[in-house]
Amino acid sequence: MKMEKNGVCEVLYASAYVCGEFASLLEDAGATIDSLLVKEVTNLPGHIQAVFIHNMLKIFGFMSNKTAAADEAGRAKLDEVRNRIIEALPSVTLSGDLEVQERAVGALAVVEYVFKQRKKVRRLRHRFEPFLPLSAIYRPAHG
Repeated sequence: MKMEKNGVCEVLYASAYVCGEFASLLEDAGATIDSLLVKEVTNLPGHIQAVFIHNMLKIFGFMSNKTAAADEAGRAKLDEVRNRIIEALPSVTLSGDLEVQERAVGALAVVEYVFKQRKKVRRLRHRFEPFLPLSAIYRPAHG
């Protein structure tokens, strides 16, 4: 599929950018991430693929932040999205475009890092939860 530089592809570029910038307004951030990761994206020009990856990461960051204090169902959905990202990005790391490779490798590293850190926080929170009410009651005097 040959794409013109100033054709429909540039609309996709702008759409991906807008989705990333206004992630808080998306009705279903997970579905948007899925759309940015479809296999056919690899047929687009490299600069557009790079923008797709970059803005997918922005949306994932928004989801991670929003889910930080959410219920178990929210965390499960975030884990599902993370798994789909981890499944989709390795094929993009083999792109012929160096910028696409770099963004895909970086995005993959960030997503995995966020997951590991969130796991650590859950373990620590579970371990220290019995002591949390005491910290809310006891407040040292400021001198």
